Amino acid sequence: MGGKLMFVHMLGVPFYVRTDEGREVDEIFTSPMLRNRSVKLLHLLACLLYHHGEMVDRSRILAMLYGEDHGETACNNLRAVIFRLRKVLKKIGLPDGDYILSRKGTYGWNEKLCPLEIDAEIFGAQAGKALAMEDGKTGEKIQALMEAVSHYKGSFLPLFENETWVIQEELKYRENLGE
Repeated sequence: MGGKLMFVHMLGVPFYVRTDEGREVDEIFTSPMLRNRSVKLLHLLACLLYHHGEMVDRSRILAMLYGEDHGETACNNLRAVIFRLRKVLKKIGLPDGDYILSRKGTYGWNEKLCPLEIDAEIFGAQAGKALAMEDGKTGEKIQALMEAVSHYKGSFLPLFENETWVIQEELKYRENLGE
């Protein structure tokens, strides 16, 4: 793997990105380029980051951003949002490169250029591991669960809490917490 590691905070508020140097990438949220269209841009960014390591079908992204009944206007809007997101990523100080991959009607985050560490994934993995431990190891299991819970800072992507894909992922994390 090559590039700069980024930590992505998706559990609780705010949704943010931090570089491996410890610098929070807050410019992406305060950039004047975002003003009125920031929600779609942030939603697309959250989707691509969360689904890193896979290519997401354009129709799935369109449904996430514009609903199931999107039309040709939504397709044009998606192209514009991707263009703006690429400009924002360039402006926030990431090294030159194509962070958003595009292949045959799919989009994805370029992990080779910028690997990610996501709090929601860390929590899910640690909670799953802890819950799979034998009941006879109560002390170890409690310690492992406490470590997992330390990563849980709140709901999954609360900014997009009414979106179907976010609701589905939030339910998984709540199941891991035993709620």
